[in-house]
Amino acid sequence: VVDVQDERGPRDNPHGFFNLAAIDDVYDYNRDRYVNATDQIIARNHATSLIERLRLLGTESPSDAPIRFVYDPTTGRLSVISEIPITTLEIQSQTGVFDASSLAGQILPPFDVATPNKVFVLKTAGFYDFYVDLPVDLTEEFLRGDLSIQGSVLPGGGLGNWDFVVLETVEPTVVTYDAAIGQLSVDSPYSIASLTISSSRGSFTGQPAQGLAGPDDVDTDTLLLKHDLNGFTELDLGNVLETGLTGTFLSQDLTISGQLVDGQLLQNVQLVVVPQEDEVRLIYDAATGEFQLETNAPIESLDVISKSYILQVNQAHENLAGPDDVLTTARLHKVAADGFRNVSFGVVAQTGWTESFVATDLTITGRLLGGDPIENIELVVLPEPVLTQFIYDANTGELSIESALSLTTLQIISASGIFTGSPAANLGAEFDVDTDVKVFKVEPAGFSNLSLGPVARAGLPRSFLERDLSIDGSRAAGGRLGQFELVVIPAADQTSVVYDAVTGEWFVEANPPLSSLDLVSTRGIFTGATPQSLDGPTDIDSDTRIYKQDDAGFSDLVLGTVTEAGLTHEFLATDVTMSAISGAGAQSPVELLVVPLKPDVKVIHDEATGGFRVQTNVPLESLALQSAAGIFTGAPAEHLGGPSDVDTDTQIVRQDERGFREFSFGNVVPPGLDPQFVTSDITISGTLLGGQSLEQISFEVIPDLGVTTLTYNASNGNVRVTTNLSLNSLEIVSARGIFTGEPA
Repeated sequence: VVDVQDERGPRDNPHGFFNLAAIDDVYDYNRDRYVNATDQIIARNHATSLIERLRLLGTESPSDAPIRFVYDPTTGRLSVISEIPITTLEIQSQTGVFDASSLAGQILPPFDVATPNKVFVLKTAGFYDFYVDLPVDLTEEFLRGDLSIQGSVLPGGGLGNWDFVVLETVEPTVVTYDAAIGQLSVDSPYSIASLTISSSRGSFTGQPAQGLAGPDDVDTDTLLLKHDLNGFTELDLGNVLETGLTGTFLSQDLTISGQLVDGQLLQNVQLVVVPQEDEVRLIYDAATGEFQLETNAPIESLDVISKSYILQVNQAHENLAGPDDVLTTARLHKVAADGFRNVSFGVVAQTGWTESFVATDLTITGRLLGGDPIENIELVVLPEPVLTQFIYDANTGELSIESALSLTTLQIISASGIFTGSPAANLGAEFDVDTDVKVFKVEPAGFSNLSLGPVARAGLPRSFLERDLSIDGSRAAGGRLGQFELVVIPAADQTSVVYDAVTGEWFVEANPPLSSLDLVSTRGIFTGATPQSLDGPTDIDSDTRIYKQDDAGFSDLVLGTVTEAGLTHEFLATDVTMSAISGAGAQSPVELLVVPLKPDVKVIHDEATGGFRVQTNVPLESLALQSAAGIFTGAPAEHLGGPSDVDTDTQIVRQDERGFREFSFGNVVPPGLDPQFVTSDITISGTLLGGQSLEQISFEVIPDLGVTTLTYNASNGNVRVTTNLSLNSLEIVSARGIFTGEPA
């Protein structure tokens, strides 16, 4: 028999092609008493592994034909084994059963052919072996009816006498690996006398193997060997492998072989992997800048890319010392051929980065041991303690900073422009900024405590400031400002209704508490989500009114997204009437505050169709297109019909005091007009809902790229070009010079 060492070791053949060999010669794989080309081919094409299983061809065909076509229904491989040199071989399939990809490296263009229906090989020096993969479990009857075979041999003539052999199907012996616990078990329909499982990496690092107590049994990191002359069909080796391995890796790492009680070799070994749910986490500690990897599966490579260059090169860790490891300000790359699990990369990043920033800045990818991509890598940010407070006094508008850090820069941006109070204090350096929308301070020497004075409007509530302000800065030690706390000292007498135009959310803050609040909309704008916190018996929720009453009093009220986003302060001031009653029964003044959304309005013209459409992130009250040349001569404009709407050759106007968003005017101009002409001819204007004029409207033209088709008629050589464009030149170049027919 071919023993384990022969299967695993090199297959050097010391004999000539036709030398008679002893029956027990270890190189006589098919046991025909000859060590020749047939045995060499078997050794090369049927090495024992999880992918290609050793099949002894033996004397399953009684023919003495020098050329045999052997189909293995278990693997689907069709092998050509010849004792005489073949110069050409053509195999055709009526149904297209050939896997052309399996022929890579065996065929050489331009004469060789590999398609699902045909395989053709030409080698003037001759060849003795060849193989192509087919589907598994095909029958001999099907193959003889489907395949046609012809070819030639040296020194000349056709294939001559050849035979077709279909091996018997071998029931699989299943080796099961449970990735969650590392368990390895064997289940076979045959009685096994010996079983060898070897790991080239040495992956048997789990618990000692079960069931290996015999005198010849072996249990090491690289080899599991079980002998039992009485045979066994089931074997639970226990949790001998490390956990988290993949089928891709195990097919590369494990070699499984064995011998049955009847002396036959163990064939058709199938590995089944019960996968685990992989958990891979990259942890960033914002307080220290350390990166850690936690995983329940071995990792082959990890790649972390920073768009903002937050990594630190000068603090490389010992776990990033491999020859292929990389650490720059923009990239951390770790590679280990044997895999790695829970490791610390040390302090390789700046401190103070927030979860929202890191999530958008870092791109993290990796591969499991064996090469499979990691489907999900969780980024965990351990926040540092709050070290900085921004204190706003609603009574005076004063804004101050208290920090345990030394800061070099500070930037505060207001979407609505609240810095309309006194000029900011403690500024004045060359690069410092003080405007209604921005306060910026730079101090290379660092600062920790700072008062900007009453720079902001007074009377603003927390819910407004949290959405209106964007705060950032940098530390003297490096890194961003990090976590901070906004502290609001409330005004003594203040009731505010806050609308966030970015999201459509509404909030109420009152000091002292209210007993009731009434919001009434003339146009019925409360068409969004059902308001939160309206659960009292007298509370009201309709398109035109939101009413809240609570005799116990309320100070903070979150109504939620009760309207659409994008409404302006000007519109709400004319549409919504607000009234509030304090707990003492007195009328309380109410201020409306709006966190604005910058309008983004775009008119798009399609040159190919003549169409005009409008995209907008805010509701509009009117939009007008003016044409100096009167080009609106196409189809009548769509989505019009209001009393103030206009559709003429020179003007198209849509106006609706209820507001409108994205829509199409239709194909109102002839198609194919020059984009530059259209851009210069048309003037666009409009107003937001509420009547505020639009300051900027974008105009975009989609050019007509046309369709040009070249048609070649193989029967007569005719070439025809069709296009919907007006061409002024056409060039067709042939690299080979095929224009040898009639003059064009």
